[in-house]
Amino acid sequence: FAVTTFADGPDTSTAGGRVFLFDHLGALQAGWPPALPAIVSTPPVFAAGSVYVGAADGRIYVLNLDGSVQAVSPSLGAPISGRLAVDPVPSFPGGMPVFPILVAAGTSSGDVAVFGHLGSNLVVQSGWPVTLSGPGFAPDFLWIDFDGNRPPGLGPPTCDFGRTLVAHHADRLWAYCASGAALPGWGRATGDTVVAGLVLFVERALL
Repeated sequence: FAVTTFADGPDTSTAGGRVFLFDHLGALQAGWPPALPAIVSTPPVFAAGSVYVGAADGRIYVLNLDGSVQAVSPSLGAPISGRLAVDPVPSFPGGMPVFPILVAAGTSSGDVAVFGHLGSNLVVQSGWPVTLSGPGFAPDFLWIDFDGNRPPGLGPPTCDFGRTLVAHHADRLWAYCASGAALPGWGRATGDTVVAGLVLFVERALL
């Protein structure tokens, strides 16, 4: 399992802001914490045998289990904040995805972007980033398939390809297709602050 420590300062000259990997006996693994060029600013996410973290330099880092860097994203221009969400197997009706892994991230300035990850490539997807808020933005995310396993012929899918990304900050929830298209009806204020952490419940119909 992986954890991120709170940073003691704005850069790597001070302690904290590192990501650690432990085994089932609680032993720190060799190569951890990796010496990244910026402090880690999000909790880690495990997916497809890799560890994903956001950093204060506005980049996403994908780490191998030995602590080496597998891929680095371009910078979004502000520190990555809040949490990441990784969709390791996006659903693309009618064909294989261009990128088999989608990574959602937000910045402290209010932007959200979706990256496509394949091997050593980690690039911003077309249609992103989008601006949802302003300074102090710290989103959390959830990838969801709103169409589930419904049979064909019940109308067009919610999104042309991929799952839907739900984003949360403060008193708002937004929903976007992987293409960057906003779903109508989302983005309104709830009237009170929502606690961070989104949970998905899926009920499969028996057909």
